[in-house]
Amino acid sequence: MANLVTALQGVVATYPNKAAYVFGEDTVTYGQFYGQVEAMAATLEQKGIAQGDHVALVLGNSPAFLISYFAVLARGGVVIPINPTYTPDEMAYILLDGDVKAIVALSPLVAQAEAALTKLPQLRLVISVPYADVPALKRDGDIEFLPFNEAFATTKAEVIEVGEDEVAVILYTSGTTGKPKGALLTHLNLFSNAQSIGEYLEITPEDKALAALPMFHVFCLTVIVNAPLLRGATIVILPKFSPQDVFDLVPKHRVSIFAGVPTMYNFLLQTAMKVPAYARRSGTSASSYPVGRVCRSSCSNRSSRNSNVRSSKDTAYPKRHRSRVSIRSTVSGKPDRSGRPSFTSRTRSSMSSGKRSGSMRSVN
Repeated sequence: MANLVTALQGVVATYPNKAAYVFGEDTVTYGQFYGQVEAMAATLEQKGIAQGDHVALVLGNSPAFLISYFAVLARGGVVIPINPTYTPDEMAYILLDGDVKAIVALSPLVAQAEAALTKLPQLRLVISVPYADVPALKRDGDIEFLPFNEAFATTKAEVIEVGEDEVAVILYTSGTTGKPKGALLTHLNLFSNAQSIGEYLEITPEDKALAALPMFHVFCLTVIVNAPLLRGATIVILPKFSPQDVFDLVPKHRVSIFAGVPTMYNFLLQTAMKVPAYARRSGTSASSYPVGRVCRSSCSNRSSRNSNVRSSKDTAYPKRHRSRVSIRSTVSGKPDRSGRPSFTSRTRSSMSSGKRSGSMRSVN
């Protein structure tokens, strides 16, 4: 049956000792990662979270997001990712409209919204992830508050078999023209998208993907989380986008896949121009990398797909969908002789129709 959890099980069986994700100085293997997922899924089972129940994740980029995401899917639950920077009113609307039975959230948000959470009719469990020295709440009652580090049972939970057409994730729109609306994504949606992206970008177990985009957004969730994990690659987790951190992590971990929106690429370019050492260091270290894959948002072309992806070899899609790319060095102003994009290279892409669809800078 095609779903992310069963696919992850296959990867774990094949690469149990390979790194699944890196966070700070910690490296966690696929075997360890799946053990965390099973332990949290068992806790959700013990706390009454059943198949079809809705669980909100109000988290930034972190191991807690990855573990909670797959634990809920393993229980046959429905994940509702929420931007942790939303206002209290925005969060309250989604939590109420989403009929959430459990929430996994940052401890400061839980502390601030404790009283308001009691008004959610379906809510039974709140798991707090420590953040910014704010302790996680622990309290019994109609709504149980549980610290994240206590959400790992010693037993294992069975993976619930779910149909491909059952809902796996509900993504709420930004609500620019009204109240946010929940978009339903099935298990087959998530699996097929991840599989297609993995094939198109030719992701291998040797790849390392940098999670600089927010994991609660479908762009990162599909391209940097689901697709790499289904192919045995490693996710390097960046809690919050920072050009300096990106320049540091790319050579340190030999990152080969980066996804971003135009604003992020602009910040990277401006930082490289202001601090040439970043560009020189990244450009030098990238020379030994395989040609990288770059993902960008197609914000400037509404007729194209929600996320537009280009691989180092334009073989996955028909010719009419391929991009024409020219590369010029932003430092020397001369063509890049190596043919390999780097942070010091400026890439302009245009669709075959001749319309310019955006600009992007590559990681390697």
